[in-house]
Amino acid sequence: MDSSVKRRQVNKTEKLRFEDVKEEQSNVVSALYNPRKALSLSQQRALLPAAKRRGDVLKALEKHRSLVVMGSTGSGKTTQIPQFLMEAGWCDGDRAVLVTEPRRVAAVAAAERVAAEVGSTVGEEVGVAIRFDNRTSTKTRLVFSTEGTALRSMMSNPLLSRYSVVMVDEAHERSVTCDLLLGLLKKVQQRRSDLRIIVCSATINADEFVTFLGEDQTAIVNIEGKSYPVDVSYLKSPCKDYLEESLNIVVDIHRNSKPSSGSILIFLSSSEECEELTSRVTETLGRHVVAVPLYASLPYDQQIEALEPAPPNRRKVVAATNVAETSLSIDGVAFVVDTLHAKLKSFSSQEHVSSLSLVPISKASATQRAGRAGRTRPGQCFRCCTVSDFSQLSETTPPEIQRVSLNGAILQLKSFGVDNIMNFQFPSAPPVEVVAQALEELYNLGAIDDDGILTDDIGMRMAEIPLEPDYARCLVASEAFGCTEEVSEIFGMVQSSTLLISASASRERRLFEAVREPYAVAEGDLLTYLNMFRAYKSNGYSSSWCSSKRFNGKGFKQARRIAHNLKKYVDRKKSDSSLQKERLDTRIRRALCTGLFHKAAFVSPNGSYTSLLSSLSFNHVPLRMHPTSVLFDRYPKCVVYAEAVETANKYMRNITVVEATWLVDVAPALYENKRKRALMELEEGHEKLSGRP
Repeated sequence: MDSSVKRRQVNKTEKLRFEDVKEEQSNVVSALYNPRKALSLSQQRALLPAAKRRGDVLKALEKHRSLVVMGSTGSGKTTQIPQFLMEAGWCDGDRAVLVTEPRRVAAVAAAERVAAEVGSTVGEEVGVAIRFDNRTSTKTRLVFSTEGTALRSMMSNPLLSRYSVVMVDEAHERSVTCDLLLGLLKKVQQRRSDLRIIVCSATINADEFVTFLGEDQTAIVNIEGKSYPVDVSYLKSPCKDYLEESLNIVVDIHRNSKPSSGSILIFLSSSEECEELTSRVTETLGRHVVAVPLYASLPYDQQIEALEPAPPNRRKVVAATNVAETSLSIDGVAFVVDTLHAKLKSFSSQEHVSSLSLVPISKASATQRAGRAGRTRPGQCFRCCTVSDFSQLSETTPPEIQRVSLNGAILQLKSFGVDNIMNFQFPSAPPVEVVAQALEELYNLGAIDDDGILTDDIGMRMAEIPLEPDYARCLVASEAFGCTEEVSEIFGMVQSSTLLISASASRERRLFEAVREPYAVAEGDLLTYLNMFRAYKSNGYSSSWCSSKRFNGKGFKQARRIAHNLKKYVDRKKSDSSLQKERLDTRIRRALCTGLFHKAAFVSPNGSYTSLLSSLSFNHVPLRMHPTSVLFDRYPKCVVYAEAVETANKYMRNITVVEATWLVDVAPALYENKRKRALMELEEGHEKLSGRP
């Protein structure tokens, strides 16, 4: 490593030690960099840290019902432990092993790597099951799946009767689906004493998992590796713009060290920031670097590109979200630039608003990020904050289940027959008031009845659809309104929304708005998406057409695949003839209103919007149109929005114009007495706004 890299703001340097994870051996066989590719696969496996603990893992499972495995990213736990189990007979007969991952790319990459190591292809002895893509067969003995897909499979097989072992990987991330899965697995284990549970975590604190699974029947195995030091540097004074600061640091690193000294990994908060910084790094450093983004919704092949080695005499610069914290191994990283921010889902029970908020990360996350620089050599981490600011960070990130809306989680639990939600054993208890609000919203959506039981005609069907509950309700409602195809295509586009353009830098965003303009309609963003998809469809689903319009062809292709799969969950023959007299765009908007009514907002005299539910609880939350919305600066009276994003303000995204009377039709229980009065007050506000000069 070139030691000449210096920063003018550096105030303090500390030595940390991180585990040498020695590369998880190129998760994808041919696409990823593999420093040991000259060796046979068996030789590569033998060199992994996990290989040294094979006997400990198998012995622990023979003596205990549950096992907690601690080991950092790349230690081999993801790819090797399932093979240890298969080799030891846990997959004999008709039995199989299920491995869950928090992200699609991790599940696919692990499946492809393991398939190669056992001399097979994905879909045979080793399979993968993710949303809208199931490559398993009767021959499959090792199944890699996302947490959400694993949960959904339990609707038809609640006791997981085929599986002898379920391994929950990356459990330290503590997503809602992970916590639900752990709670259900513990419940299943009470019925099936033969089921073994393995929980894998990249953090050193295993106590919470051991306590949850039962101290008397849970073993711990720690997979250790060689350590390399990482120098952590801080700024002398706070920075006003961490994106600008991170760019300056990248430029300094590159100009003061050779490309061979290692790649640079920058941690940012969003896909937009990743695209923005990638563009600016390329513009500043030109052909001397290969700058690529890395985030969860990026198409799979582009994620693989971020993990490949840099060409000779050029430096790789990866701008990533927290997906690169633990889930993915990026070989060759010697420098980490950490903005110490992330966008996390949050829910305010007082304001009745869910949002994606920009927040500082925890010290635990910062430690994980710094560790990316010390995997195969000594490294450096540059934190875009002062020592004092860093000391103010929280120690850990609260589990997702304690900070987000639980509508989807509770709908799933209801589909599994869990009637008393508060008695369910979560790894961490959710807030009572959030559970209560989720039950109320599910009731208003028609998903549960007065007794809290899942309704057959709506609730059970919503639980089967792989979408958020409000989106699923829109899809079910589309049957009666005779617009199942259109609503399926809309949500196909919504699910691919971050992939619609080739770049997200601010200048590219203006270009996107220009090329979107021919498809924009006054009814809002979702119908604009539909027009864009229909143009793509009428042009034969052509990727060249997408390129000519500056759209991302991979994003449209993904939208087409999602829409195709969503159509399988609805019946076009169930349309209500009495509703067919209305125009198609009206029927589509009414279907959308049926699921999104609780995200209704009315314009205020000052031009901002007020969430209807927050106005009813007297916690007025000013909402604004997102600048990228086709409705920006248009001020329609009443809208519903698909999501809220919080930065300096709270912004509505994916907005649809609706009529206030439709809200009364779909959720009459919300519009009685005081609620009607609130509606009247909000409508009066719109009249004042309309009368402005």
